Amino acid sequence: MTHYVGLAIVPADSYDINPDYDYSARGLDNMFDMGEAVTFKTDVLDDMLAPYWEQTEDNKYLKDYFDQNTFLSHLGENLIFHKKQVTLDMLDREILEMTKRIVEKKAKNREDIANDTGLFIEDENSGTEYMYKIIGTFEELMEKVKFNQADMNSEPFLMWLHDKFGGGYRYEANKNEYQKTFTWKDVYHHNPNARWDWYEVGGRWDKMLEGSNILVDLNEIFEKKEVEFWTTLPFYATSDINYKYKGVPQDNIVVKSWKENDWGQKLEDENGKWIPSEYYTAEELSEKVEVNKYGFNHIISEEHGWVAYEEMGSFAVGSNDHLTGERLQREKDRYDRQLKEVVDFYSAQKFENGLPKYVGVVVDFHI
Repeated sequence: MTHYVGLAIVPADSYDINPDYDYSARGLDNMFDMGEAVTFKTDVLDDMLAPYWEQTEDNKYLKDYFDQNTFLSHLGENLIFHKKQVTLDMLDREILEMTKRIVEKKAKNREDIANDTGLFIEDENSGTEYMYKIIGTFEELMEKVKFNQADMNSEPFLMWLHDKFGGGYRYEANKNEYQKTFTWKDVYHHNPNARWDWYEVGGRWDKMLEGSNILVDLNEIFEKKEVEFWTTLPFYATSDINYKYKGVPQDNIVVKSWKENDWGQKLEDENGKWIPSEYYTAEELSEKVEVNKYGFNHIISEEHGWVAYEEMGSFAVGSNDHLTGERLQREKDRYDRQLKEVVDFYSAQKFENGLPKYVGVVVDFHI
């Protein structure tokens, strides 16, 4: 999971600002108790962000994705193309493996209590009680196999398998008589354009703009500021500077490049970790560079949709973080062009009194 900031472009007459909201008093510990700094008169923001909601149930945003179910694929293949005993042996092995895991968990449980390290808390899908249920389901399946009730041509049996061992909202089961193979795929709904699972106006970036979550002049996006170069690098690459060295860059702690083979693949050591080729110097990391004042890498509008510099992953890792040199510059240039197109389109639209028809609102997204 991660938080990241975006700017949503909305009509200038679509919101009200709460005059009693105290930006100076707001912090991470009380952000959800402060009330709303900005309230919308309509659902304009919700509607604009709806196509990018991770948990949406609206079919116009959903696509199917297929996940091969290894267990049910092997089961079907054995039931269709092999003798009954092959399937029974397979289920015996599954039950034995599950039993071993229960014994291991119980041993860990006793060890935790004996060492006074606190209660052993089992989550729903890994606790021993859950495992006993799974074993019971395997035993029920074995009975069906023994008494010839496991018919892979029977829709009720396939539905039972999907309920007990499958996932998703439906399944696809296909056999290949020529190759003597069987494939079971669980089918899930997902939103391929998902960008957030919840959001809040301002949020962790409540103080990004001076005294407001509203950017009235969209052209301010292009204003520049100077920062130390290391602050523009991915956070995980500079964590030592942030936490260990209290914001003071050091030599030989941030990797500049990695060793590669002739095909451009990064080389790994015996532990599977990439091998550094060169490190930044403290002087290089401290060098002043010019960046956009606000650093919005995501801008959302009704006309242009969601324009992003990169995809966001867990712990604020971006999809462009691994890029260097020309490839990185191409991505920056591409985003700058798209950003300028969006800003030029909306900033040109004004009321008769010269005030802008559209403004930007700061949004804290979680994904």
